[in-house]
Amino acid sequence: MFDLLYEEPQTASDIAKSLDMSVQNAKYHLDKLEEAGLIEIIDIWYSDRGREMNVYAPTSSSIILFAGNSNEKRSLRKILKQSLGITGILGIASFLFGWVLSNLRPETIVDTDTDPSNPVLVMKNLVQFLALPEIAFLLGGIFVILLTLGGWYLTTLPD
Repeated sequence: MFDLLYEEPQTASDIAKSLDMSVQNAKYHLDKLEEAGLIEIIDIWYSDRGREMNVYAPTSSSIILFAGNSNEKRSLRKILKQSLGITGILGIASFLFGWVLSNLRPETIVDTDTDPSNPVLVMKNLVQFLALPEIAFLLGGIFVILLTLGGWYLTTLPD
């Protein structure tokens, strides 16, 4: 029913005819979708007999639907929870890695030229920041997580 309304706005009788159901049953489901804020009445048309008919269409708000069996749904939730957990662990590990390295490496000489309008200096500082072992560790870990999620996504696509 929701899919039909995304194709084009329709009345309850048009939907009932398309889905081979009674108008009362279609109206019941349309009322439930409207209560949930998924569809709205966008117009009123008049039948051949002069009766008013509400025209329904999806609301302009975004919606995410998941179609599939319950195992796929659980699997998607599970992998999202795991990836969030792994990302948190990666962040903590990066912090600890940086803390240990900062205690082991000798003090570096800091460049006193901090002119923000100097593009060479800005680029140099950016490269130095990205070259820090803890940042490289974090970025590498995020890259591996993205590769893993991408591989999982590609293997679960329907044929």
